[in-house]
Amino acid sequence: EHYWNVFYHCVEAPGALEQVTDKAAIAAGEVLACVPWHSSLDTYFDEEFSDGHTRRTIIKLGCLLHDISKPATKTVEPTGRIRFIGHDAQGGEVSDAILRRLRFSSRATHLVSTMIRHHLRPTQMRQGVEMPTQRAVYRYFRDLESAAVDTLYLNLADYMSAKGPKIVDAQDWEGHCRLIGHILHEGLRDRDDLRSKPRLVDGHLLMKTLGLRPGPELGRILEAIEEAQGAGEITTREEAFALASRLMKDSSAGDSGTSA
Repeated sequence: EHYWNVFYHCVEAPGALEQVTDKAAIAAGEVLACVPWHSSLDTYFDEEFSDGHTRRTIIKLGCLLHDISKPATKTVEPTGRIRFIGHDAQGGEVSDAILRRLRFSSRATHLVSTMIRHHLRPTQMRQGVEMPTQRAVYRYFRDLESAAVDTLYLNLADYMSAKGPKIVDAQDWEGHCRLIGHILHEGLRDRDDLRSKPRLVDGHLLMKTLGLRPGPELGRILEAIEEAQGAGEITTREEAFALASRLMKDSSAGDSGTSA
């Protein structure tokens, strides 16, 4: 599936990142025309992020290192298929060590290692031909936080550099761009919505109303409520209380079953 071997693929990836984060190139390029864009990205990639470098430059560093652990994780199945299971997680650890050795800031190191750990995740979020659910998009942006958008564009650069010159004939390139565009726009919209909407309930209110006590269960229920609100599944305080009550009952039933 890859035009280049792993080394040249990694060398090509930063150049691909340069292309997919260049608004003018996207507007003018036939191949790049389907690359998703958002008005907030006009200055996002050019902002000074760390160590005197722009965010775009730090993402390029992530592109260069994103498959660094493929050689260490390479296996060959009896069918001849080559796999690199766990190269993303191991690559995150390796890149973390490299950037610390090179004395990059903790902010840059964290961004790069997070992107590498999750660079496959956007593609894995699709369920068959269906786009990722709103809940999946919410979880993605929640888990990756400030690295969420950066990882989407690393994923695009990864795809481009994997196909190489064959990208011109890759019929699924537009479909991949639609996937990344869906995650990008849904995630940014949800993030803006959550900023404009207050939390439905807080821990004090749950303890007062439902008799919950401080502890792991309270935190788990609060997280479930926030996730359901982020996914648009609940919109009122009453629905939040109902969800909390169901979770409490499920927890009690599970404890009873374990005891039995």
